Amino acid sequence: MYPEFAQSREEWQSRFLWLNNQNPAGPGLTFVAECEGKIVGQTAFVALDIRIGDKVVRAAQNIDLMTHPDYRGRGIRSKLEAYGLEEVKKAGFAILVGFTHEAAFRGHLRAGWIDVGRMQSFVKPLNWSKAVRLKVRNKLASELLAVFARLAFRMFRENRQVRATAKVRPIRSFDARIDVLCAKKSSKVPLMVARTGSHLNWRYGGPGEKYSAFVAEEESEITGYIVLKEVEQGDMKLLLIFDLIALSPIAAHSLILEATEISRLEGNDLII
Repeated sequence: MYPEFAQSREEWQSRFLWLNNQNPAGPGLTFVAECEGKIVGQTAFVALDIRIGDKVVRAAQNIDLMTHPDYRGRGIRSKLEAYGLEEVKKAGFAILVGFTHEAAFRGHLRAGWIDVGRMQSFVKPLNWSKAVRLKVRNKLASELLAVFARLAFRMFRENRQVRATAKVRPIRSFDARIDVLCAKKSSKVPLMVARTGSHLNWRYGGPGEKYSAFVAEEESEITGYIVLKEVEQGDMKLLLIFDLIALSPIAAHSLILEATEISRLEGNDLII
């Protein structure tokens, strides 16, 4: 359905087992649509625990809703989604969450989804020339803008320089101390994914995925963690901050400084 994301049968099976059999929140649900003897559509729901106040409820995240390009416009997607939503209710999931894109946004609203907001993205350019070229195609204009942007950012940074005091170190896996950190954080946040060490080890230990994780420590107590992933997009090298939890501004700042330093050493162009 999406040749640019093509996977072998072994890779698909490995991902399926990871999403379901290895998920500490339990197995999810997967449904397919068939037409003329072919699988022409798919939707899946991954089990997820969400903490609301002091309660943990069983939720599911809708992923991989797709229809084969040759069979679009026949209502397959809407029928598949409606069937999946009904089965999710029968399975006892209390909440359904999802992330969509502009092309599918209105379809989700028609299916009964509620728009609760847009995700905000923050970027930190390290290579201003490449960053500006994302918006300005003229080479001379982009180079001039890059020079001015670099100078302006340098002045702004010097005026707001803050020293980090938390100790940051890399970790190979999340242990029980992360459970304590996340429990403290969840008491201050009304709604969030119920993070535990087992959940994080599963979430960032998927087949074929490569993440790096770091923790911040203050007085021998873990007060934050960050999860990073390096990707390439065209001729740009990006460092993505996938997850960040901190109990204090010092911990958050220390972890972001560590990500920035890693990105500079690796020659990345942009942090997102």
